[in-house]
Parts: sequence; C-alpha cells; structure tokens
Amino acid sequence: MGEKSEWTVMFYFASDNPLAPMVVSELKAIKAAGFQEHTNVLVYFDPMEKGVPTKLYNINQNRKEFSLEHQNAKKNRPPRDIIGDGTDPYVHNLIEDEVDSAMILPKMDAGLRGRRVVSADESLRSFVEFGIKKFEANNYMLFLVGHGDAVGRDSFLPDDDTNSSISLKQLKKILKPFTEDGQTKLQLLCFHSCSMSSVEIAYQLRGRANYMIATQGKAFVNAWPFRQILKKTYLQVRSAKEKARNEALLDCLTKNGAADLAHDKHSNIHELVKKIADRDKDVKAPELEARMTKKVVEAVNGAHVDLQELVEKIYYLCLYNATDFMSAGYSADLVLCNLSREKVEYLKLPIQNLVRRLKKYLHPEVSLIKDLILLAHWESQSFFNENYTDLCDFCICLRDLCNERAKHFERDKTELLELANDCTEVINRLSVKNSEHRKERFEPLIIHADNFGSKYQYARGLSIYFPWCEPVEDQPAVFFPAHGEHNGHCKRSESAIASYRAYDFNDDFDKNSWWSFLQEYFQHTRRPPRFSDNWANEYRDDNFEPQDAVRLFTKAENIFHAGVELAPLGKVGPEMDPPGKISPEVGGGCDCPTIKNHPFDIQRRVRKFGITPRALRVFKAVAPEVVD
Repeated sequence: MGEKSEWTVMFYFASDNPLAPMVVSELKAIKAAGFQEHTNVLVYFDPMEKGVPTKLYNINQNRKEFSLEHQNAKKNRPPRDIIGDGTDPYVHNLIEDEVDSAMILPKMDAGLRGRRVVSADESLRSFVEFGIKKFEANNYMLFLVGHGDAVGRDSFLPDDDTNSSISLKQLKKILKPFTEDGQTKLQLLCFHSCSMSSVEIAYQLRGRANYMIATQGKAFVNAWPFRQILKKTYLQVRSAKEKARNEALLDCLTKNGAADLAHDKHSNIHELVKKIADRDKDVKAPELEARMTKKVVEAVNGAHVDLQELVEKIYYLCLYNATDFMSAGYSADLVLCNLSREKVEYLKLPIQNLVRRLKKYLHPEVSLIKDLILLAHWESQSFFNENYTDLCDFCICLRDLCNERAKHFERDKTELLELANDCTEVINRLSVKNSEHRKERFEPLIIHADNFGSKYQYARGLSIYFPWCEPVEDQPAVFFPAHGEHNGHCKRSESAIASYRAYDFNDDFDKNSWWSFLQEYFQHTRRPPRFSDNWANEYRDDNFEPQDAVRLFTKAENIFHAGVELAPLGKVGPEMDPPGKISPEVGGGCDCPTIKNHPFDIQRRVRKFGITPRALRVFKAVAPEVVD
C-alpha cells in the first residue's frame, strides 16, 4: 500500500461451519467501528455454504481513501479518520470492502474463487503473508476466531471443506514472518476460541507475539466487542499521533518566536507559516514550511501508543462485555499473558523440578503421596471434558494437601514438604501481581486471569494437558452442522500422543517433560484388570473349565475388538474397512469425559476387554466349530 502504517489489525474467521451465520454480525461490528488514518483492518472470512468463496476485506478502504483525498484537497490534515458512527449513523455494506483481485497473492486465489482446495494452515499462512506484504505496519494485531481445543487433538481452526486443521507446530511457523531481527511486530495475539490458554501453547508460541488473550474454557461468539476494540485502538493511535504533532509544532512555533500561536495548533502548517511570515517579512515562508513539515512528519511517524495500556484496555473490554453472558447462565474465563521468550521460559525449571518430584512419588510403594496427587487432580479446576487442568490450581491443591498431611504423618513429612515447595515455585511463576502501577502488573507471565459463573471459578490463567487416562479418540472431532455431535471412535490416539510429545513444551524439557510424567501417571494410577488375580475362582464357580474359560474369553475379546489387531497403528473407523467401503455413522457417539483409568491393552492400544462369567455363557452354547 506504499507508506507504512502504524497498525495493521487482522481478523481470521475460520467459520465454514455453524459459526458462519453468527460471524456476519461480527463483521458488521468491525465495519461500524469506522476507520483511522494510520490503521489498517483486514478480515478473512470463510463462509459455510458450499460454492461460496472465501471473502477478504480491507475494512472501510474506500471511505478512508475518499476522506484522505478530500482532506488533502483542502490542505487540512486533521482529522483524517471517522471513529464510530459520527454524527450521521449509516449502515455500510461489506461488499464495498472486498480486496481488489490485483492485490491477491497467488496462494490465496483458489480459496477466494470458491475452489476449496486450500488447507487450513495454508489459508492462515497466506493471510498472514498478505497482511505483512501488502499492508506493512510497525505493529500488528491478530485475532483468530473459530474452534479451538488444539492441545491433545492438535487440531486448531478446523476446515470442514478440506478436512484439515492447524497444528501448534504449524501455527508457530505461520507466525514467524512477524519476527524481524529477533523482535516480533505481532504485539497482540488473540484466540477467540475454546481452550487455547495453556502452558503448551504459550511455550510453543513464545517470542512469536508479545502478548496473548485467550480462554481456558469455552468461548462464545459475540462475547468479544470487536467494534469497541477497534474504536479503542483507533482512539489510542490518533491520540498518540496528535500529541506528537502538537508537541513538534509547538517547538517549531517557539523557535520562530510564535509561541502565542500555540492555541491555533489545529490549523495546518501552511496557514501557521503564513501568519508568521505576515509578522516577520524576513521569514522565507517556503523554506520554513518545508522545515516545519519535515519535523512534524518525523514526530508523527515516530509516535507510538502505550502498548501495555492498549493491550490492557482491550482485555478489559472483552472481559466486561462477556459478563453479560451471566444473564443466560453461562460461565467463562479470560486470560492476558506475556509471550516474551524470557518470561515463558522462566517457567521451565520449576516445572522440571515438579515433574521430577511427581514421578518419584508415583510408584506404588509410595502410596500416600500418589493418593494426594490423584486427589489434587480431582479437586483442581478442569476444562473441556476433563482433558485439561489449571496448572496453578493443581499446584495449589497439591501444596495444601501436602502441608496438611505433613502435620500428621511424621514419617513422610520431609517428602511432603519438598513436594509442597516445588508446587509453590510453580505457583509463584503463575501468579498475577496486583498493583496500581501498570508496569508492575505486566511483569509476571500471567498479567490478568479473571472468570465468572460457577464452572471456572478456580481458573487462574494457564491450563495443562492432564487427562485421567491415555487418550482414546484417535481422530479430531468431526462437527456436523445438523446437531454438532462428533464421532465416538474409542481407540488410543497414537497420532495425538506423537504430536503432544513433539511440542516444544516436551521436547525442550528432556527427561523431565510433562509427557514423561503423564506416562508414569497413566501407568501407576491404572486399575488392574478385574480378572487378573481371581480369574480361575470366579469362572470355576460358574462351572467353567480354566482352559475353556480362557479360550472363550479370548474369542469374545476378539469379537469386541474386531479387526483392531490387524489395523495399522493409529487407524480406526472407516480406514479399517476394505478399500472403497465406508462404514455408516450409526448410533450415538459418546463424548462424555472419563476420569476412570481402566485397564489398557498396550499391544492393541485399546481399553482392556472384560466380560462376566454369566455373559460368557452364550459362547458355551455355540457349536465348537463356530467357537473355534
């Protein structure tokens, strides 16, 4: 676009699903915010309807250009923006904001022409590249709107048309172009998506942005006031630029003996120079006007908003707007945290120490502390079908339990207090700093963590992947427009496990990674099979010969897990069928959470099968040749 802007604000709506109709109102709100001379606003919108192309908007571009041309013609610089409705409210249509096809990058062409062959990560990557190349700015703000729940599933902003999504490793690469000479221009990264405020995400994206706003629990469409967010941004930018202009102009007037004209500072430079020249005939008006113009332009270009003030005000707008959802009985949380590499990595050593201690006390012979770990997991704040737990709250619960038990169990006192101290170190790294001074509030990793309602009242900022048992859902949820249910496949997710192990949060932590703890946690808290010890007695009481009981049990198990032993690792569902044959989706898929760590078949990667002797009788009635 030529001259570099101060800000480019980017909205990416991944909504080719039931979210799409509600997103249209968000687009209208963005447009209704108006425009500001030094700020660009770009919107990427993927509609739901088949055959309808993706939309790319440069919000209020025509209105801004017309206003600038009009003001230039009058040689009257301020104001060059219209923020909000002004004195003449009017509903403007988004059609006028569609980006000229000549500006579109080749990678974006297919999606924008209705050919849905572009994967989710390619779409976001091309949008980021477009914003950086075509709308260069000193600062960027990026809002990502769509389905979240990335950690564990590793499936962010799913695209139903291409059956694709964005992994955390891909997201890290996508955001890299914002970084220049080791510093990021992405000042604020906002996830208006469910369950995206996690330790894993913060660690993966450290250094890719300066600040992040997200939620640990559910996010609601329309909960964030995009119109007010943009208006606040516009006003902050305009205020900073006007202040710099006025200060530079006053300095010029003072040096030229015209300080008394300061009250007329809103006049353009040409008129002020004319007044000075009328007083002093020795003044060379063209040269003075050129010098003053140069100094004012330099001052304006060098003026920047107070970033922390702007980020905090945007956070407050989102929080205060969302509280109205309480009237509908909804609960929600909101988090503002630092993403600077230094502040995020400051959490590494305390977590490593905690993991080392947790693994030490998980072994069966240390039953007291293992039980306390389980109890703390049960007590602490959880999210999204019990898959995530607030890390700070877990440490608080575990610390309090250890300190209390240390008063009564002298033999284990030392170990209990050591674990409590490790928990305290993590808590200190994840605690907000309540201060009247903004600079001090922005010092910790977590700047603000708020919530309302009943479901998330113990939410303290960042969650961590902490399921009760090994993941069983091999595929990410498939959302159907009609009823929003997802499939009920229940087999261990080897692909999800592989993705989670490959996160920076685990890869950088070596042998004391969080995944190393989860592996031992799953193993040492797993309940043994029902018939592991008393197999012979229970089946003998039901008149089974031991050999027949084993043979019939194995047959029943093979029927229950039909084909699993032949399937490639990590495959389940239609892929198990013969080529070209797809099993219909029938029955009700269960998406209920499980907090039961039941027996697990390591070889088959499935939950262990069980059957009572009475139910096994049916196989005794089957002819031997059929059974065999």
